[in-house]
Amino acid sequence: MSSWERIASKNLRALKLDRVRNKILAFSVLATLIPSVTTVWLAYSQGKRALTQTIATELVGVSSQAANELGLGLKERLYDLRIFSNSYEVTENLVRRAAGGGSTTRAGTGRLTNYLNSVRERTADYHELVVFDLSGHPVASSPAQLMARAALPQGWEAKLKAGEPILSTPSWDTTSRTMTVMIAVPIQPAGSQAIGAFVGRLDLRTAAATLQRLARGHAATAYLVSYSGDRILSSKSDGGMPLSGRLDGSAVRWLNTESRDVVEYKNPEGVAVIGTLRAVGGSSWGVLAELTQAEGFGLVNRFRNFMVMVLTGLFAVVGLLAYLLGLMLVRPLDRLSEGAARVAGGDFEVELPVVTGGELGYLTTVFNDMVAKLRSSMLEVDAVTERLREKNVQLEHLSLTDPLTGLFNRRQLMTVLENELKRAARGGHEFTLLMMDVDHFKSYNDAFGHQAGDDALVRVAEILRRSLREVDCAARYGGEEFVALLPETGMEQAAEVAERICETVRREAFQGEQITLSIGVASYPAHGASLESVIGSADGALYQAKRRGRDCVVRADWSQTGQPVAVARR
Repeated sequence: MSSWERIASKNLRALKLDRVRNKILAFSVLATLIPSVTTVWLAYSQGKRALTQTIATELVGVSSQAANELGLGLKERLYDLRIFSNSYEVTENLVRRAAGGGSTTRAGTGRLTNYLNSVRERTADYHELVVFDLSGHPVASSPAQLMARAALPQGWEAKLKAGEPILSTPSWDTTSRTMTVMIAVPIQPAGSQAIGAFVGRLDLRTAAATLQRLARGHAATAYLVSYSGDRILSSKSDGGMPLSGRLDGSAVRWLNTESRDVVEYKNPEGVAVIGTLRAVGGSSWGVLAELTQAEGFGLVNRFRNFMVMVLTGLFAVVGLLAYLLGLMLVRPLDRLSEGAARVAGGDFEVELPVVTGGELGYLTTVFNDMVAKLRSSMLEVDAVTERLREKNVQLEHLSLTDPLTGLFNRRQLMTVLENELKRAARGGHEFTLLMMDVDHFKSYNDAFGHQAGDDALVRVAEILRRSLREVDCAARYGGEEFVALLPETGMEQAAEVAERICETVRREAFQGEQITLSIGVASYPAHGASLESVIGSADGALYQAKRRGRDCVVRADWSQTGQPVAVARR
């Protein structure tokens, strides 16, 4: 007998494992526990890693989508202000005011005030609208009583001269009792330098509603925060009260650095959380999505405790059975090990034979059932993936259209207009815009209810579809405003189409009373070389149509192509 055999035999006798049954018992216990413990440890590690990845995916999804939507919303508000600032009423009256005397100044101020009031009636997102001259003095405002306290944000002069928008720090508005932010854009007539600033105070309750909507159905809380760590809005609040608390400086640095992963830190309330931050484009803000660690990792901790209990029970059962049935354990365990390896390798077509009863037979049956359920789950996942693909197609369609009228929405309209502008510039042809507004729509809503108002908008949209060509594009611009793009169409043809639309709407039988349209017509390149200027010209023409009595078509050169029709009103 060799020396190593003598040493091994001595140690086995000391451990009372010199008998065959005890050796089988020890081998069975070890062969059972080692794979089990390893499997559980791997399952726990993988489960925690997978859960962390799931949490990260959810948080990144919420923060990224919210940041994208808020960035797009801010971009649209800036675009609105640029459209308003390029309006003929703003630029012309500001120039006349700078060059004229006292009566000219008062008349220009009055027209500017009327225009600002008109814009605020059509744009509910702004509490205040103010026009400033180059010296920083307010020229006109809506409401008019804000003139005395209107002021531009700090550092406005340099940005104004550079033609850049100005975005103030969000603040609590005690009048409206909501968070607001001041946005300013330079007033620049075509081909000239800035002559003033067009300023709007934006209500952030819409942003708060966006956070609430995107966080709905998730355990995470979404915050709009500044780069310095100040919390501005929360998905748990509608923006009706200011938020307190600032993120720790190190947490802010981690969140800004770890742009792809979640970060563990303590929030201002001292609670351990997991969070991720995504920047809102065009601003010094970001969307922070965070989840408490107790809630996030609670499931994996419960799994760990449960598996410890399972292992303890398994050790007792296997030890007892292995002492009596040691040799019978070898082949079934080999089959189970091989089957587990195949499942771990992605093979779910495993079907182990049940050749014995008792615990091993039960374990084999349970294993087969588990594999069958995994196989069924994979099929369900494939089916869910296919349904998600179909839903994504539907969501893509919904993102391009207005849910009420079925026409293109404003975002898709701007994409079509940008493409048409590039095509027109390359081909050297023109196109025409019709800016339409339903006259006295608020009065109609008040008289007959919002359902009747919605029905009226749907019927007006249907008239637009019938009146336009297939190559034309009609969209709901916002509220009761519609826009039609007529590619390769001159002013005369477009004015005829606009008159036909007005006449068709005028003859249509609506609930309660007649409904009419006011239409402004502008064409490229006659009324602007850029998309903003063409839209501003059409909007100015629409404003003139409103001033001339409504129910008429006015071109951007202020000529009227039809006479207003008297409409009976309540």
